[in-house]
Amino acid sequence: MSAQQGTELRSRYSRLDDQAKLQSLVQGDSPDGVDYASYLIHNGIPWNSIFLALFLLGTGSTLLAFGILTIKGHFRGDTTNGFWMIFLGCLTFLPGFYETRIAYYSWRKRPGYSYSHIPGM
Repeated sequence: MSAQQGTELRSRYSRLDDQAKLQSLVQGDSPDGVDYASYLIHNGIPWNSIFLALFLLGTGSTLLAFGILTIKGHFRGDTTNGFWMIFLGCLTFLPGFYETRIAYYSWRKRPGYSYSHIPGM
């Protein structure tokens, strides 16, 4: 590969570190015709979404624990109450765990994870 070809490749495939280039792509000036508006990068940390994820994780864990203890007979109540608590615990635990995991990996700067993957409120 000659030096001219290397320069041509570098100029043809440049990184998108510049905010102006990113804004021009988002506004519809992309050379390949892809709509980059749906891939808009959030600059800040979505604290509200992270707090909601932590709340869902805690609530789901509590409901799962109380449901299992109710079924085992440690609390008063019918076993169907325990099953409903487990069902509601799963409904709240799973999205809370998913979003908390993304926030944790983003905080640790793990490759492939970003705060932009967490939906804003």
